[in-house]
Amino acid sequence: MAKKIRFPLQMKDGAAVRTLEELWEHFDLESVLGYYADGKLKTWLANQYYDELAEKVAGLSSDTPDLNAKLCEVLGVDYSPEADNTDFEALQRRNEKMRILREITDDQQILDNVDAVAFDQDELNEILDDAPAVIYLYGEKFSIPYARSGITYIDI
Repeated sequence: MAKKIRFPLQMKDGAAVRTLEELWEHFDLESVLGYYADGKLKTWLANQYYDELAEKVAGLSSDTPDLNAKLCEVLGVDYSPEADNTDFEALQRRNEKMRILREITDDQQILDNVDAVAFDQDELNEILDDAPAVIYLYGEKFSIPYARSGITYIDI
């Protein structure tokens, strides 16, 4: 039988969660949804021998109505719709960007700034709205607005 590789779930507060009790204590819906989107949540639950929960998580679909509420229910966490400002599609795009970036670079600074990486012109325009100091460009062609000063562009 293959040995299970155990890994912690990193929450926004910096906690490395290794048990369900720690997940409850440091719960962060955005982080958990990110792990759900890339399949790591189900794997983590199975590796921690929370097999029933892993099966329930696997039974959810990204197009499940009220996915956030149902995921919280499965994990035994209170869900507050008023406090929920997560965008599941954006989390999926972020995970996909991270997957592609990990294939082409191991530069931790780039990986830590995945939200400042543009893969096309539309993403560049969205990133420019946030006015970052540095923008990373990964793609063939971009139109750089020279009227926006104080931004460093780095080609990757």
